[in-house]
Formats: sequence, C-alpha cells, structure tokens
Amino acid sequence: MKDQRKATEIAAERMQLIAPLLADGLDTAKASQIKQSICEQMGISERTLRRYLNRYRTGGFDGLKPKSKGRSSTKEAVPNHLLEQAIPET
Repeated sequence: MKDQRKATEIAAERMQLIAPLLADGLDTAKASQIKQSICEQMGISERTLRRYLNRYRTGGFDGLKPKSKGRSSTKEAVPNHLLEQAIPET
C-alpha cells in the first residue's frame, strides 16, 4: 500500500477487532462466542476474522497492514522498443 499512514490506521482497526481474542486463558467456547459477536457487530465474515488472527500471529502488527496489489505502476506495460517495432513508421 502506498500510503503508510492509511495502512497503519487499517492495521490498528484490525487490531481492535482481534484484541479480545488474544486474551490469555480464553477457552474455545468463549472465543467462539466472541468471534460470532465481532462478526455480527462489524459485518465481517468469520473467515476474514480468522485471516486477521493468523496474519497477526505470523507477522505481528505489521502483518495486519494491507498488502499492495498488482505490479508497480512505474514500469511500462509494453517496452518502447517493442512498440516501435510493432507500429510501422509512415
């Protein structure tokens, strides 16, 4: 993501969502109840919540930041030398 401040804000929001699930000694039934409550209140799927948890556990806070999509916009789709060959001069 190009805007690091926005990425950090998104990560903080995701951290707030998963924070109740990171408590020590949380039993399975209570965790399931908390997950269901978060999903209903925030309008997200349980799969999304699980992804956030996994990303936090593997990458910490930085793991919650959105990843950039696609390739860099600085590269040309078709290099100039190929364009020159494909378009005959008139």
